[in-house]
Amino acid sequence: VDAARLLQIVRHQLRGDSVGGLYLAEGVPSLLSAVLAGRTEELAGLADALVGDDPYCDGYAASCAPDGRGVTGVDLTVLCRDIAPFAASAVARAGEGRVGFEAAFARSPYWDVCESWPVGPAEASVAEPVRSAVPVLAMVGAFDPAVRVDALRSGLGGLERLTVVVDPAGGHNVMPRTDCLLGLRLRFLDNPTQALDTGCLTALTPSWP
Repeated sequence: VDAARLLQIVRHQLRGDSVGGLYLAEGVPSLLSAVLAGRTEELAGLADALVGDDPYCDGYAASCAPDGRGVTGVDLTVLCRDIAPFAASAVARAGEGRVGFEAAFARSPYWDVCESWPVGPAEASVAEPVRSAVPVLAMVGAFDPAVRVDALRSGLGGLERLTVVVDPAGGHNVMPRTDCLLGLRLRFLDNPTQALDTGCLTALTPSWP
């Protein structure tokens, strides 16, 4: 496990998609403490759980489970047609000079795939913000490694009736984590034009072991 692989494992853990209780955002501090102290048992257990996953999935994709592999072709088409032509240079610049990040993500292997994936770039309009007056609920975790809260708000800025709910202790998969998030979703679906009472979020403080 080098710096790049450690970063991939941490990002995978921050997703909050537990595998036998291993992958929880709450476990990141204790994992990093163990690594800094030279204790590798916990790191080995996490790394072993990734054996057999698709290459370049852990730390990159939202789901590496077998039931998520069937959409790889769709993912690559969206990436290579709608995203890469407009984002590759920005992603490369973001990783410059950052150990681990640069090796794992600055020159993402997915850009190489796009050189041979049989799709052309989309029209420039695909990168323009979507504008709508339809009520929309967006739920995101404060520790989501794939979607920053500020980037979400910026990217959805064209939605006039947007409600953003941030799980203050969540990773990537926040919906089923607590009754609070499930209840907010149900109340929004029952009455999407009514303001949500998000008071239950105050109880979802991060719990570090």
